[in-house]
This record gives sequence, structure tokens and C-alpha cells, in this order.
Amino acid sequence: MDFKDLPLHDGLVKNISINWSNRSAEVVLECFLLSNQASQPCSLRFSNVSSVNIPMVAPWGKSSSINAAKYENNAFQIEMQSGDTLQVEAATFGFETIGL
Repeated sequence: MDFKDLPLHDGLVKNISINWSNRSAEVVLECFLLSNQASQPCSLRFSNVSSVNIPMVAPWGKSSSINAAKYENNAFQIEMQSGDTLQVEAATFGFETIGL
């Protein structure tokens, strides 16, 4: 599945962690995998990370919800509904549900 096709729209970012020694990053979130269903806990992992940018300026107002996701300019980008864009430069990503 392409990064842009992940079910991230309206998902809620819960936690972002970086493992420096493993050069990895993880975003724990609540995603809406099926329409008209409750959100499910999910994990978005990045490996062989070279850069992470996590602005928290909120130019559109505070929000933990995701607006869109794309891969552009050699970076995975997650646009938040706050107007901030999280950016991770990494070799690969993985996506899975947690505890299902």
C-alpha cells in the first residue's frame, strides 16, 4: 500500500517516539479503518530514519487530527488539521493495527 493510501485522514495522533540507536520512529494513533466504525489503535513505523521534523505551531488552531498524508521530496509527510506538517525522512514505513 502506498503511504498516501493509508487510512490516516481524521486519525488522532496519540504519541510520537524516536529510537535514536535504531534510527527508527513510531507514531501511535487512532485510525478509522472502516467507515461508520469506531477508531482503532494503530502504529505507523519508520525505519532507517535520517531526519524528523515535528512542528507544533498550530497555524490553523490546535488539533491532534490528521488531514492528509503523502510522500514528497524524499520525505513522508503528515499534514495535521492544525496546519502543521510532520515530516520523516526514512527508507521505509510500516503500518499495523495494535491489539486486534
